[in-house]
Amino acid sequence: MLFMKNYIRPSIATLEALETAPSMFLVLSPDLYILTASDKYLEATQNKRELLVGKHIFEAFPDNPELPDANGVKNINDSLQIVLRTKKPHSMRFQRYDVPDISNPGKFIVRYWDPSHTPVLDKNGDISYIIQLATNVTDQVLVRQELLEREEAQAESAIELSALASKLDLAEQELLILNITLEKQIQQRTVDLEESNKALFSTVQLLEQSNSLLRLSEENLQAAFNAGDLGSCSLDLKTGRAEMSARYRSLYGLPLTGEITWEMVTAAVEPEFLAEVDMAMKNALNYGTPVDSTYAIRHLETKERRWMRVAGKVRKDEAGSFSHIYAIVMDVTIAKQDEQRKNDFIAMVSHELKTPLTSINGYSQLLNRLSKLKEDSAISGLLEKMERQVKKMSIMVDGFLNISRLESGKIQIEAKEFDLSSLISEVAEEFSAMVSSHKIVVAEVSEFKVMADRDKIGHVINNFLSNAVKYSPQGTDIILKCGSDENVVILSVADSGIGINKMDLPKIFDRYYRVQGTQIDLVSGFGIGLYLSAEIIKRHNGKIWAESELGKGSVFYFSLPLNP
Repeated sequence: MLFMKNYIRPSIATLEALETAPSMFLVLSPDLYILTASDKYLEATQNKRELLVGKHIFEAFPDNPELPDANGVKNINDSLQIVLRTKKPHSMRFQRYDVPDISNPGKFIVRYWDPSHTPVLDKNGDISYIIQLATNVTDQVLVRQELLEREEAQAESAIELSALASKLDLAEQELLILNITLEKQIQQRTVDLEESNKALFSTVQLLEQSNSLLRLSEENLQAAFNAGDLGSCSLDLKTGRAEMSARYRSLYGLPLTGEITWEMVTAAVEPEFLAEVDMAMKNALNYGTPVDSTYAIRHLETKERRWMRVAGKVRKDEAGSFSHIYAIVMDVTIAKQDEQRKNDFIAMVSHELKTPLTSINGYSQLLNRLSKLKEDSAISGLLEKMERQVKKMSIMVDGFLNISRLESGKIQIEAKEFDLSSLISEVAEEFSAMVSSHKIVVAEVSEFKVMADRDKIGHVINNFLSNAVKYSPQGTDIILKCGSDENVVILSVADSGIGINKMDLPKIFDRYYRVQGTQIDLVSGFGIGLYLSAEIIKRHNGKIWAESELGKGSVFYFSLPLNP
């Protein structure tokens, strides 16, 4: 185990600020003593700050002695040792790590966590403190375990039902043979009839048993829904009539009894989400597209604003037309509120960083001019490097601010007609002037008129080129192409870099997502560039995607509607 003899302890103000942050975490010293804990963490562990501060983490949180295979202490310690050794963040898979029940000494509370450890370095590059971020996923894990148990019970019921159906088929065949035999052997009619009645009685008993099992299966499924606090619904796409569970009705404030129509459901949907909800229904009716929508409602009785997520699949009728949606609904208001608090926190921090960064950049430029007047090349070179690092940090801060504006609806698309080919040439020329490590090759481009926000489309192209430079070897070519396909224009940027795993490819446009890998870990970034690019393209009614092969490179694309 690594120990740090000397380290710069975080200030009391820093610890107090961390205590109120909207996340669950511990703050540890380099020798793994608890400096403080966030309010959210204390709430999740049902603990008190004064009982934790000053204790070694494994004194405060030992393994549960009632679990013979408990490995929480070992796994957490292994992760912390990696952080102490490398001075880099380390994330873990979700981990069962029960916490002591302070109200019942000697007892533990079952907890599942999604932990990670992030070192915070002082000005000397040494670890000042470690943030153990621990998301409480206990409810999700326990609900998933219960759902799996319910599914296993359903599968067993289905097998028994199939066996019963086979026996029923056999009984029907025996009855047919019996009828034929009765015509030929009338003298055996009484005997054969008795045997038939016995077989029929047995079949009825089996049918009653199967019906009982089917009812039990339905009850188990409803119990699973209740355990997950889920509502269920069946919607007739042609008539608009809906069959809803009591939980579904209560979530929207709909009558608990009586007929429900689609118009009654949409009456609860907030106006800004009506178009999105209607489009999901149209796609389900016309193309059988599965439904997965998250939107805000206004409870019809309490008038409280809540967030709902509806997920469902489309079924066909006998004619092959898409006729019904079978869906579940869950209340995700708390998750949405947590996400909003996180976004507000990021926006606040980004705003606070913007002003000092601007000042530092101004002072650096002024000092650079003075050093050039004094012909001090060494200091001038250092100042230029400092300016580049400040610019990188400013770009990161701008990215976070853009995400905040995007999700609060403050980014506006100022669409005007312009020639995309001229923008491509302009961006490529500016990029080539700044980057000497790669050659930007622009294929011959025709004139393409589009109705779009020129600056924001330029941002997307710049992001594609920047990523290509980051993830491809120096001295290689980056190919920028543009062409049309029917009524859209398609732009692509290709590199000969490290490539992307097929499993990661569908997620690269998600917010804060970064592909994991030894080579990629060496490249700075927060996974916001492609997310912003995807949102910009979506707001232009375009499409964005990528193709890649490990070890051979990647091609990133976006398409925009052509202006007729």
